[in-house]
Amino acid sequence: MLDFETYVLREDENFLSLNQDIAQLDDLIESKSGIQGFWNAEAMRNSEFWQEIRLLSKQILDGRGLPTSAPEPIPNIFINVDEVPKDGWKLLKFVRWLVR
Repeated sequence: MLDFETYVLREDENFLSLNQDIAQLDDLIESKSGIQGFWNAEAMRNSEFWQEIRLLSKQILDGRGLPTSAPEPIPNIFINVDEVPKDGWKLLKFVRWLVR
């Protein structure tokens, strides 16, 4: 939910007053902020709170004509540099050269 908060904070200061549906979602999220038991995988799957979050989010997207399905995965491969063996960089450079 930090992504949501970060986005809202980047908007103009009157963003929430101009978008009452998003303000309602923000208020709902804030109502459980810092309370244990709402911010774990089990709660996100099964609690009424998260069902309400999903329903309200869907209504907001539908109301704006935006898709409610997940976006297609990006075709990039991400490699954690901490997991690359010492000599693995040579292999990665070679693979990069091959795909050019």
